[in-house]
Order: sequence, then structure tokens, then C-alpha cells
Amino acid sequence: MSEHFLGNVATVELKASAAADGTAATAERDLTMVSGAAVGVWEVQPGELGGTASDEAFVILSGSATLTFPATGEVVTIGPGDIVKLNAGELVRWQVHELLRKVYAFGTTS
Repeated sequence: MSEHFLGNVATVELKASAAADGTAATAERDLTMVSGAAVGVWEVQPGELGGTASDEAFVILSGSATLTFPATGEVVTIGPGDIVKLNAGELVRWQVHELLRKVYAFGTTS
């Protein structure tokens, strides 16, 4: 890879990662850092997982899931093209309906 071209989000090779609590297997790859935020690709198999979120924004490339936020009762179904923002410290539960791949940016910018 070059200094500027980081890869193709649909085909970049991912490494298995430890999911939050749940049954869904995950894989990811950090591609770069921008102003203190990690930018990369994450994929999750169908199933359930959850945990405490970090400050994160992501775009769904493929697949679908339903996110539930127990503190507020909000339920959001997401799919390709959707942009989602998670807040640090909030609990979120994922019900993944089909293999989901996203591009994320998370971390602090200070």
C-alpha cells in the first residue's frame, strides 16, 4: 500500500477480533489515524453482541442490524448507506441479521 491509498473497504483483509459480549463473531482492521481517531473497517457475522460504546461514527457498507439502546429504549434498524453515531459510555445491543461491514472512525480528537 502507498502512503495515500489505504485499501478498498469491500475487500481489505480483516483479522478476527474479540467481540463484546455475545454470539456474533467479528473481524476488523484499523487503516489509519486522523486527528486522534482510528479509521478502519469492521465486520460482524449474524447473531447478537453488545457492550459499552466509545465515541464512534460509522457508515454501513453492507448487511443489516437492529441496534437497541437500553437507557433510552431507542431501537434503530440500519443497513447499507446508513450513518450512525454512538456516544462514549452508552450501552448498545446489536442484533445482526446478515453479515454486516462498516467503515468506522472512533476515538478522541483532543
